[in-house]
Amino acid sequence: MQWIEEPPARHMVFVDLPEPVGRVAAVSFPQAEVATIPRHVHAREVRTFVSVPRIAARVLSASAPALVALARSPLAGVLLRLGGDQRDGPDEATRRRDAFHIAVDVRGRRQGRAAQRRMILRGRDVYGLTAAIARQGALLMLAGRVTRSGVLAPAMAFDPRRFLDGLRPERLVYEVVSD
Repeated sequence: MQWIEEPPARHMVFVDLPEPVGRVAAVSFPQAEVATIPRHVHAREVRTFVSVPRIAARVLSASAPALVALARSPLAGVLLRLGGDQRDGPDEATRRRDAFHIAVDVRGRRQGRAAQRRMILRGRDVYGLTAAIARQGALLMLAGRVTRSGVLAPAMAFDPRRFLDGLRPERLVYEVVSD
């Protein structure tokens, strides 16, 4: 595997999500999946994207190198202090209102033919879901449901479908759409 560093927002794509969301603009953005997915799936390339308003996507993509330079400069700390402390995330009322949609698109070859698959995940309160994911992982480990040890990607440590099904009480909904 070869790591290639690139600035956030270097790539812009449009993603079609189920209604009521529809088509959204998204820019490339570093996420943990870039490191974890190749640990358990042979992948030539893994990219993650985050949706942003269309005009912001265009501006971010055009100014990505300058933004990276700004983020690495002493001015970044000054701008963060001026913007206020955002480390705690949104308040509880906002988290309850906010919905998230995640599209996972996989393209490759199966039995010599081009194939693709898409998984759509939907839910509310991604911060609360993160806590539920950590709790479920800990409970499964305590119950002896992990048969491997060491540094593992989540899909290596737990059966992915069973893990996702265990998050239904958190109002996580997912569907797999084949080609």
